[in-house]
Amino acid sequence: MAGVLLLGPLVAPSAALASAGTTATTTGTAGTGATTADTASPAPVGDRVVLIGTGGVTWDDVSELGTPALWSLAQDGSIGNLVVRSVRSTTCPADGWLALSAGNRAADEFNAKSIPCRLLENADTGTAPAVPAWDDYLTQVADQSFSAVPGAFGDAVAHAGIPATAIGPGAAIALSTTDGTVAGDYLATAQGTTPIPPTANLADSMTTALESSRLIVVDSGSARRLGYATELKVPPEPVDPEATDTPTEEEGEEVEPGIEEELEPTSDMIHAQDVTTIDNNVATILASLRADDPALAHTTVILASVSDPATTSRLNIAAMLGDGTPVGTLTSRSTRQPGFVQTTDVLPTLARLLDLTDDLPRSALVGSPFTSDASGASAAARVDALVDAERHALATAPLIERFFLLYCVVNLLLFAAVSLGFSRRFVDAIARSSATPPVRAPARPGALHGLADRLAPVLSRAPVVVLTALRAAGIAIAAIPVATLLANLAPWWRASTPSLALTAIILAWIAAITAVAVLPPWRTWLFGPVVIVATLTAVVLAVDVATGAHLQVSALMGIQSTVAGRFYGFNNTAFALFATTTLLLAAAVSNWLVSRGRRGLAAVAVLAIGAVAVLLDGAPGIGADFGGPPALVPAFAILALLAAGLKVTWQRVVGVLGAGAVVVIGFAVLDWLRPPAERTHLGAFVDTVLDGGLWDVLVRKVESNIATFSNPLALVGVAGLLVILFVLARPLRAASKAPDSEPYSWLTEGAPLKQITTDAPMFTPGVISVGIALGIGTLVNDSGVVILAVGMSVLVPLIAATYAGWMLTLRAKSRTQVRPHP
Repeated sequence: MAGVLLLGPLVAPSAALASAGTTATTTGTAGTGATTADTASPAPVGDRVVLIGTGGVTWDDVSELGTPALWSLAQDGSIGNLVVRSVRSTTCPADGWLALSAGNRAADEFNAKSIPCRLLENADTGTAPAVPAWDDYLTQVADQSFSAVPGAFGDAVAHAGIPATAIGPGAAIALSTTDGTVAGDYLATAQGTTPIPPTANLADSMTTALESSRLIVVDSGSARRLGYATELKVPPEPVDPEATDTPTEEEGEEVEPGIEEELEPTSDMIHAQDVTTIDNNVATILASLRADDPALAHTTVILASVSDPATTSRLNIAAMLGDGTPVGTLTSRSTRQPGFVQTTDVLPTLARLLDLTDDLPRSALVGSPFTSDASGASAAARVDALVDAERHALATAPLIERFFLLYCVVNLLLFAAVSLGFSRRFVDAIARSSATPPVRAPARPGALHGLADRLAPVLSRAPVVVLTALRAAGIAIAAIPVATLLANLAPWWRASTPSLALTAIILAWIAAITAVAVLPPWRTWLFGPVVIVATLTAVVLAVDVATGAHLQVSALMGIQSTVAGRFYGFNNTAFALFATTTLLLAAAVSNWLVSRGRRGLAAVAVLAIGAVAVLLDGAPGIGADFGGPPALVPAFAILALLAAGLKVTWQRVVGVLGAGAVVVIGFAVLDWLRPPAERTHLGAFVDTVLDGGLWDVLVRKVESNIATFSNPLALVGVAGLLVILFVLARPLRAASKAPDSEPYSWLTEGAPLKQITTDAPMFTPGVISVGIALGIGTLVNDSGVVILAVGMSVLVPLIAATYAGWMLTLRAKSRTQVRPHP
């Protein structure tokens, strides 16, 4: 098996130095004593592994002429976008190296004034080089609830007796053992005041390492931009105004306007210089490797840029070549997306190459080894595809907050309109404005009453317009989520103004869905809007998940690749949409059967739809959703009981809850029984439980649930629930006790409001079942109230559209019945 080359923060040697192969002695001291070319250990047995670690480099920085060494990785090996997200929204160099050491999310909580990232320092030299600030790292990581074990990689290397060398500060972190000493030899780099220290000795360090080590980890520094102080700020030297060589305006010396600004380095200039230095370092490393192993037949090289260049999260570069690695695009089972790998995938890759899997704790193997599609496509085509994927992510990121804010506002306006329309004050105002008011109620003071008095005379004369507008608005709002997914069918992010292009595409899809839902024969069917929107949303999600969830990647309501959450299957937002729409679809289908007296068949239909939904959502190879089945199984079971006309008792409720737990545990155990390389996070959860990490998972979920209350969507969830419980349910309860529904006769043509439960007997059970799914889903998932909010943002608009459509149908029937025959 090929050795893996891990290049860490790259040390910047010149290309000339690389080719010359300077023989100066190294400046570091080995972990087991001084190691120089004269006292080198015998060459290691087995294939070599070299890891090149850097930071802040994206594929947009790489070109054939500007960075020839990095480009050669794309030409000769497999490449991908590396998702570096760790604990915080952006990742510092120390965070990335700690993640390599632990194989899990781990971060340095460094918080110095004006310096968001710690400047890494060389390990202490001596017989056992110690990593600076290691105790701080351990303390901070222990509070992060990811069960990360910094030093896991170093412990495994030391236990297996693999000869190893770390070059540079970050590499020392990666190869540190849990006690903070480097596992193997350590070669220091010249300490500077920037993230990329002077590295004139890199060629010599590589020569020394190649003679003594099977595993080499190199820290080559991190590219950065202004405003992201991974560097120590050096104050400018004071200027002596009396100095004779300093021109002043008093002396009549003319200073060219703007010259200071022209000489001041820009963010892009500094970043480009750093990338050039890193490319030179890679050239030096590759030259040293090829001098020892020309075809890299016994060496595997991995390059990973493990930190962000600035305070905006980016997709960094990853590459793997040597020892038969095919030319292609990287992926892993942790993402299942072509071109996407994660920092947590690097250690499992190294473990596979070095046969260390059994020496590492399960918490260090949350990711999966790199794999290649072996496409053999040109380097230019593959780099362009990776750059395009990052541009898609970067185009979506700034729009998400604005989109959700607007989405919340639109939903809340609809909720407010529904609340106003069903309020007693508004009904009283309608009654007073009618020519023959059915109900005469005393006027009530207040702002709501004043608004009702002003609107009532107009609305009472145009109920058809009001109901038509309400139905269209409900359908349009409920169609927004699926429209955001379908928008990714077009490459809107390549437009000159991506935000406008995306807006236009989403509006076009919403208009198309709404038009279909209100056209015959759907507009005369009570469940027409539900069937159209629910079926389209459920089918789009099901097909997308079954084929790889590509539509969800970088969609507004989908998977955000820079966040490093779920890359496949059903994430929490997708689950909320899928649960809501599949249950409403099942309610619509069963309603057609129940209305015809086929309750037994209706229950079977509900269970059939539920079985497909649970399989798609929870199966390891498809949805792989741990929190979905416990919510879907009880919801569909209750809906089936109601469709069959059976009474829901507490014994049956306990039974269906138990069934949900059994299903999800069964999915998890089946996944865990598969080979480790094929498992999803379901099987990983079983490993976590076996390792005693269940408490950390529970704590993290509770913390995440609490944090979601600061999300604007929380207001939508709470408001939607209140609308259903206290706005829509109250008039229905009142109407069920009254002989008619006269207060609402201006809309229903005198028909009792409770008649909707007769015309649509599965309408209320459908709403109840959705509430069960969203309630349980909120409790067992880590997105908390967001699940409730997303579900309510579809459920309440469809309820409103259904009510409006039903009332329009009543009015149409009334006009047909009173029309005289010719």
